[in-house]
Amino acid sequence: MAVTSPYLSLFSITIGIYCIYGIGLAIYRLTFHPLAGFPGSKIAAATGWYEFYYDVIKRGRYIYKIEEWHQRYGPILRINPSELAIHDPTYYSELYVAGSTRRTEIWPRYRRGIGFDGSHTMTQSHELHRKRRKPLEPFFSRQGIERIEPSIAEEAMLLDERLNAMRGSGRVVRLDHVFSAFAGDVISRICCESPATFIQDEEFAPHWIVRMLPFGFLLKAYPGGAGFNSYRLLAMNHIADTKSQNYSPEKVNANAKSSIFRHIVSSDMPESERSIERLSREAMVLLGAGTATTARTLGFICYYTLSNPRIRERLTRELEGVMGGYDGGKAPRWSDLEKLEYLSAVIKEGLR
Repeated sequence: MAVTSPYLSLFSITIGIYCIYGIGLAIYRLTFHPLAGFPGSKIAAATGWYEFYYDVIKRGRYIYKIEEWHQRYGPILRINPSELAIHDPTYYSELYVAGSTRRTEIWPRYRRGIGFDGSHTMTQSHELHRKRRKPLEPFFSRQGIERIEPSIAEEAMLLDERLNAMRGSGRVVRLDHVFSAFAGDVISRICCESPATFIQDEEFAPHWIVRMLPFGFLLKAYPGGAGFNSYRLLAMNHIADTKSQNYSPEKVNANAKSSIFRHIVSSDMPESERSIERLSREAMVLLGAGTATTARTLGFICYYTLSNPRIRERLTRELEGVMGGYDGGKAPRWSDLEKLEYLSAVIKEGLR
């Protein structure tokens, strides 16, 4: 007489329940889900593993699969159980509207598990997001940029000194590392009133991205990167010092070098919105937003300028006038640089 192990029976029952659940979930997604009526691949609509295969196993090839589907199914299609892809520029103004037209909230799944809960970019509520974002806006206005222009110029000249020191050495320098370090130091001045000194790192702090990761995840995914958590600690220490100093709003506004977080701490925001933990997460978001995009754009511009003699020569001729005092330690003003038509065109093309 055959004897059945209770563990084998439990395993079989578990597998059976899981299969029934999976089949039921697929049927729901294909027939009853709110997105069931949209065209697209049925496999992609039934399971997220299809997207996982192309993005992880095939290293980010899913965007090309989506482009192929657009040609087959049209401008709007379903790319996974919960998302649509829209390939129609004319629909932009319909989808992205001001809060006065249609108030939207962040998709909860998008923010889950990232470790930046509490930052304005990961705030689900429209009203709370608006309150958290408002104190940041003046720093990225034209007046705010003009206020920190001397600090940006100082970092740019420091970077120039480092690159000039390596001239003739035959050393290969990666522009993505160089500009990530530069942008990281600038944004750390804005957030913490002092640079994170990425530029002064021997290799231009190539693992800067690690600083953005939640510390617990960092230790598990990249144990060697724990030493690169300096920016997070710099931000937390600055925020703690700012709270303990408790400067008045008048004193903060009078100092042109006051950080974003000094303004937030001295504002009338509720105490829960001014906690060290929440503001440190805000600092990490600002580092990522102010570093990766800026560094990539600068890298594109430098590469195509240096690799195209015609562009380089024309840009050099246009810059000769405003760069006249640079050797004497005087950087050109933004107000002068923005008047240069070809430089503006080069920057816009880099952004594009």
